[in-house]
Amino acid sequence: MVFKLTSEVIRSLIHGALVGLGSYFKPGSLHRLKPLKIYDEISCNIISSLPILEEAISLGEKVRKGELSFASIELGKIIAKLLRESYRFCNTCHPSYTVPILVFSMAIGHSNIVSITSDSSRFKRSLELILSINKPGEVKSIVDAFKTVGRSDLYEHLYSTGVDQLTLVKSGVSFSEVFKILGSKHTAFTLLESRDTPLFNYLKKLEEYYKKTRDLNNTLVAFYLDLSEPFMTAEARKLVDEARSLGLMMSKEGARKLYEADLQLGKQGISLNHLADIVAAMGAVAVFEGFT
Repeated sequence: MVFKLTSEVIRSLIHGALVGLGSYFKPGSLHRLKPLKIYDEISCNIISSLPILEEAISLGEKVRKGELSFASIELGKIIAKLLRESYRFCNTCHPSYTVPILVFSMAIGHSNIVSITSDSSRFKRSLELILSINKPGEVKSIVDAFKTVGRSDLYEHLYSTGVDQLTLVKSGVSFSEVFKILGSKHTAFTLLESRDTPLFNYLKKLEEYYKKTRDLNNTLVAFYLDLSEPFMTAEARKLVDEARSLGLMMSKEGARKLYEADLQLGKQGISLNHLADIVAAMGAVAVFEGFT
C-alpha cells in the first residue's frame, strides 16, 4: 500500500473544502459566483488552517506509533488554537468550516489510510477514539475560544442546552456530545457525532453521483440539492427538478435552471447558507478520496 504524504493529505483536504464551498450553482447558498463577504471570510479560514492541520495529522501518527496516547493529546487546546489562528489571520472565525477538517486530519494520521471508503472501519475507529475524549477542561478550551473569536453565539447555544461552565469543568462531556449539540445549528458538526455520523452514508452518495459524471463540481451540487430541496419554495424545487433532468451543471440548460432557482430564492429572501459548511467538509473528503 502506498501511503499519502502529510503535505498531500493537507493539500487535498484544503483544496476539497474550497471546491465544496465554491461549487456552483447551489441555489440559495454560497458559491463562487455569488460575491459575498462571508465567502471570502470562509475561504480565508480554510486556507489559514494549514499549519494546524499538519499538527493534527502529526499527533494522530504519534498516537498510532505509540509515542503518545489520545489521553495525552489536548484536542481542545488544538481546536482553540485553530479558531484563534483563523481569527488572527482573517479577523473572523467560522468554526464549522475548519473544525471537522481538523478532526478528519487527526483521524487520517492515526488510521494511516489512503481511502476512507476502502478502510472505513479503521477510519471510523480512529474517529470514535478522538471524539470520545472527555478529559476535564478540554471541551471548555473550545468554548472559551468561541467567546474570544467573536462566536459567543455558539457558546450561548451550548449553554441553552444545559452545557454550562460547571458541566464543562467537572463532568466528562465528550467532544462527540458537544459537536452533536452544535450540529443542530451548523450542519457540518453532525459529521463529528462519533457513531451517529452521517459521513459514510454521505460519502456513498457522493460516490454514486461521481460515477455518473466523473465531475466533482456536479457531484457536490447534486449532493447539496439532496439536502436543500426540503427548504426551497415550490417554484425553486420545480426548477431544480428540471435541472436534474438536464444533467445539472453538465449542460448549459441545466446550469441555467439552477441559476434561475438561485435568483428566485434570493428574491424571496431565502438563505440556505447553513448547508454550505457540510458541502465544504464533504468536498474535502471527496478530494482526499481522489475525486476530481
